[in-house]
Amino acid sequence: MHKPPKKLFDWKGRIEPLEERRVMSADPLSGFLGEGIIHHAFDESIVHHGFVEESSSIEHHLASEPDYWFDPSESFTFEEQIGEIEQALSSAHNATGLNQVLADYGFTGKGQTVAIIDSGIAYNHFALGGGLGANYRVVGGYDFTENDADPYDDGPEGSHGTHVAGIVGGDAGADHGVASGVDLVGLRVFDDSGAGYMSWVERALQWVHDNRTSFENPITAVNLSLGIPGYNSSSSLITNLDDEFSQLKADGIFISVSAGNGWASYNTPGLGNPASSPNVVPVMSVKDNGQLAGYSQRDVRAIAAPGSSIRSTIPDYKGNNNGIDDDYAYYSGTSMASPYIAGASVLIREAMQFVGYTDITQDTIYDHMRDTADEFLDAATNLTFKRINIEAAISALMPSDDYGSTLATAFNLGNLTSTVSQSGVIGTLNDIDYFKFTASSDGTVTVEADNMTHELAAAWTVSGSTGTVSGNQNESFSFDVVAGQTYTVGFSSSGGLGYFTLDATLEASNTFTFTDWGTVSYAQLNGLSVEGESWYRVQASQAGYMTVEGAFDAQGGQVNLMLYDVNMQMVTSGNAAGGISRVDAYATAGEEFYVCVQGMNDAVDYRLSNLVTVNGTTVNVTGTTGDDTFAFTAGDTHQVTVNGVTHNFAAIAVTNIILDGGAGNDTIVMTGTSGNETATLRVGSANLTGTGFAVDTVSTENVKVYGGGGQDEVTLYDSAGDDLLTSQGQHVTLVLASGEILETINFQKSRAYASSGNDSAEFLDTIGDDVVAAWSNRVYMTGTDYLNDARNFDQTVSRSIAGGNDRVAFYDTTGDDVFAAWSTRAYMIGDGYFNDTRGFGRTTALATSGGYDRAAFYDTTGNDVYVTWSDRAVLYGSGYYNDARGFERTTALATRGGYDQAVFFDSPGNDVYVAWSNQAVIYGPSSNYYHDARGFDRTTASATAGGYDQAVFFDSVGDDVYVAWSNQAYMYCNGYRNEARGFDRTKAQATSGGNDLAIFYDSAGDDRVVAAAWGAYVAGGVFHNEARDFDDITVHLTNGGNDETDIVAADYAFQLLGQSS
Repeated sequence: MHKPPKKLFDWKGRIEPLEERRVMSADPLSGFLGEGIIHHAFDESIVHHGFVEESSSIEHHLASEPDYWFDPSESFTFEEQIGEIEQALSSAHNATGLNQVLADYGFTGKGQTVAIIDSGIAYNHFALGGGLGANYRVVGGYDFTENDADPYDDGPEGSHGTHVAGIVGGDAGADHGVASGVDLVGLRVFDDSGAGYMSWVERALQWVHDNRTSFENPITAVNLSLGIPGYNSSSSLITNLDDEFSQLKADGIFISVSAGNGWASYNTPGLGNPASSPNVVPVMSVKDNGQLAGYSQRDVRAIAAPGSSIRSTIPDYKGNNNGIDDDYAYYSGTSMASPYIAGASVLIREAMQFVGYTDITQDTIYDHMRDTADEFLDAATNLTFKRINIEAAISALMPSDDYGSTLATAFNLGNLTSTVSQSGVIGTLNDIDYFKFTASSDGTVTVEADNMTHELAAAWTVSGSTGTVSGNQNESFSFDVVAGQTYTVGFSSSGGLGYFTLDATLEASNTFTFTDWGTVSYAQLNGLSVEGESWYRVQASQAGYMTVEGAFDAQGGQVNLMLYDVNMQMVTSGNAAGGISRVDAYATAGEEFYVCVQGMNDAVDYRLSNLVTVNGTTVNVTGTTGDDTFAFTAGDTHQVTVNGVTHNFAAIAVTNIILDGGAGNDTIVMTGTSGNETATLRVGSANLTGTGFAVDTVSTENVKVYGGGGQDEVTLYDSAGDDLLTSQGQHVTLVLASGEILETINFQKSRAYASSGNDSAEFLDTIGDDVVAAWSNRVYMTGTDYLNDARNFDQTVSRSIAGGNDRVAFYDTTGDDVFAAWSTRAYMIGDGYFNDTRGFGRTTALATSGGYDRAAFYDTTGNDVYVTWSDRAVLYGSGYYNDARGFERTTALATRGGYDQAVFFDSPGNDVYVAWSNQAVIYGPSSNYYHDARGFDRTTASATAGGYDQAVFFDSVGDDVYVAWSNQAYMYCNGYRNEARGFDRTKAQATSGGNDLAIFYDSAGDDRVVAAAWGAYVAGGVFHNEARDFDDITVHLTNGGNDETDIVAADYAFQLLGQSS
């Protein structure tokens, strides 16, 4: 099958300015730029029912060089592969333990999708589903070479992507892929001649992010069997694709990339590119003996998988071309190992989801792969590497057998009088859980598997009786029993694995008919029908409110609930309103009730709750062992909700509310009144206190508190791990290292304390004027109606992005601190802290506490000005103003353009100004300051504060001019101008080359001129100007006074203008 002919691709002007790349071959990688991307694979033979053909050579007929192309011409010889020809997928699956995983657990990747970025997929192959679209295995894709949604692996130079796809998810007998139930997406980045562009790969990665949830099953893994030739590095490399890799990794998608086939060229550990990216999982290739293949590049960060002589799917045109899409071929390379790992990641994710993992990331899967991998010694490097062991990876995750699996080891339920419950799991396909009991009376026992999950489909056996199966999933099994007899029930699955709750209920033959709901703390029973009248028995697990709710669609028939005690006396009735009928009674622990349901409806959802207790003015709410949700709203009537069941209490009658989450991952939402409230949130507990009430939580994981509008304050405490605090206005969130979240909204003041771990805080501004103040152990941001305060966080970042006139103030420590400032960013760092700000228009840093403190300023592309005093320095430009005060040393760098100027002011002490063509400094030996300006177009130093001040100028390699008066001197040339004003002494040194000129002007007083071989100087009563090693010196004596000269022989041009004596 080939796509219809299309207009020839116009290559002119389409070569992207990226690395030249060649894709998916098994030849050595060589070079980072200027090379191609290659397929990491070898085409050994093409097989169709015993038919073998040689693969043809590939030629290129393009007018310009593409970014990458197919190149199978460099491959292993038959002699190098002779020992590996027989490694089909079936033997590879035995080596990795996959076949045992399938036999034990039946995981196939169903419910997930893998994206193949390659030459496309021949989706009409019978092992790949036979078609394209939602009703097939290949559910979609895109052809970036022809810009259409048909990713077919077209010839003549295709087949690689189809072979890779078969390894991931082919479904055909012994040659099935690793995850034969997974869906596939084909992303074609090679045209018919095998050529392509790196931009296509980048667009394909972006496509995966954009479409990761566009199909029935989400994309959870991506495979790239490709790399840049000529590259081998043992360190991570950030590539042009890393923005996309990082995004997919953040999406939780596993990225499997072939390590490269260039070992023979380097004989040293390392990975190809992009396998060397820190955001992907690099994959090495092993032979059928479990050792690394001779071509495979290798690194201790990579994981190995079968990749030599792998038999997998190819298009018909690459096989016998007989019009039947059932062809196979043996290929070798890390290209074949990478999809094996991609498929394995799908199965590991499926197992993790089965046992309850959430927020599964690439690192979660990769770390588990390596923790359970086989280690082997590589003779070539004498290093130990890791090889995938799928059986070990899956088995390490799966739960152990929780109940006896034989009649002899059956779990004893004891003497059955009413209802008993046990929760369990069918953890392997051949698992049978046996339960035995003794009947307390004649009657009928019904064992029911409630809350069945995943692929579980109930299958029953019973020893000692025969029974009847009922339910949509065969979840109920009933049989007659005789008092005193012991019975054993076996529960297994006729489908897949899953969790269940087994309820065994004895209905005595001499009682009226009812269904025993058993002892209740909290339960939901959905979709039950009622035809006239149904009875149920419930028993309170504790003293407190027993609540039964029945929810239904009134169009299906009205339903009413009534509650009776054990003497069949009505306790209460619930009139239906809004599709809900509810009854409540305050029960003692163990008290029994009967629920009578009257009406006609085939789908009633029941919610049973016995979680709320009242003791005087205190309300206790107890959660279950599962994940519970609590809510509290304060007011004239306090409202308490647990797992959707709401109770109202008059505020004058209740002063204390205790919410106990128990086990599980619990969530609590609390809302205050319009008065002033305080809240405290910490690991496992929280408190909200207002006028006349206090709410305390125990064993709770996630807490959200809303202020009701008063002057509310909240305090948050961190965990022992690495926590993240985020605040914006009146919204503050503390995400704990465990993933639990503490959140407050509408509080005017917040304070968060960090005591251990590596904790971070992020402040976001509002649209108003915000102020940030930062110390080593405290940072706060304040604005209209809020103040957010973070204490003892290791690092903080404050962002001004919403508008307003925002400002920052930094304060130093007694140690050595560093302040760095740009137009859009400033930070201060010292021992044990790092405070960072972004986007603020004005920052001020104060160094007053001691230590040797330094500041660094960085210019913009515009015109910037740097101004310094002995105890202060500022750099400002369009839209920003950065101010450093009290620092011992400041440095300003003007490297980004614009016409930049530096202005220095002296101290009352003796100051020194030194200027070069690209740098100028001023410092005061007795004043302990040092200011440094680099790259400025013009610098000016003013000495007006006193002391004996000196200026020193150094020339450039060009033609420099030094001009000096009694109160001013400057030196300039192309690109710079340095000026000193009011200095007692100036000196200019011309030693760097060029034709340099010095010009002196006398004062109105009596001046002295000295000219010698080294140069000349002019000095008066309060000044001394000196020039050394200049090519031409001119002295003007024109301002009066009784001037004298002392001219000695000189080897430079010297002129004396005006009168002298």
